[in-house]
Amino acid sequence: MSDNAADARLPEDKMAEYFNLVNLTETIMPIVIIAINALRDLKSREIYVIPTVICMAAGIVYQVVYCGIQPPELIFMLSPGLMILGISFLTGGAIGRGDSLLILAIGVLAGGENTWLMLAIAMAMTAVCAAVLWIKKSGVKELPFAPFMLPAMIVVILIGGF
Repeated sequence: MSDNAADARLPEDKMAEYFNLVNLTETIMPIVIIAINALRDLKSREIYVIPTVICMAAGIVYQVVYCGIQPPELIFMLSPGLMILGISFLTGGAIGRGDSLLILAIGVLAGGENTWLMLAIAMAMTAVCAAVLWIKKSGVKELPFAPFMLPAMIVVILIGGF
C-alpha cells in the first residue's frame, strides 16, 4: 500500500473517530444521565446535583475545547435549562431547581435544539399524565419531571433530532 493511500484514509478515520465521540456525547451520555436521575427523582423527588453539575461542566469543556463552539452557541445550548431555572425561582421552587440543572447538563451534551425538543415532549407527556391523574381524582399534587425526560430524549434520538 502506498503512503498516498494511507494519507487518503486518515481523514476518514479521524472523521469516524469524531462521529463516534459526538454520538456518545449527544446520545448515550444524556440518556444515562437522565436515567440515573429519573430513578432518583421517582424515589426521593431529588436528583444527583454534584454528578449532574460535573457532567454539565464536562459538557461545556467538551463543547468549547473539542468542538470549538462560540459563546452564543453555548448560551443557546444552556437556554432551555436557564429558562426552567428562571421559572423555578419565579415560582418559589414549584418546578424543581434540580430539574433545571439536569436540563442544563443535557443542553450542553445533546445540543440546544434537541434539548428544546426533548423539553417540549416531556412537558406534553407530563401534562397528559397530570390530566389523567386529575380525571381519576387521584389526589396527586406533584409529579417528578425527570422520568418524563427519559422517554422524551429517547424519542428525540429515534426521530433524529436536529
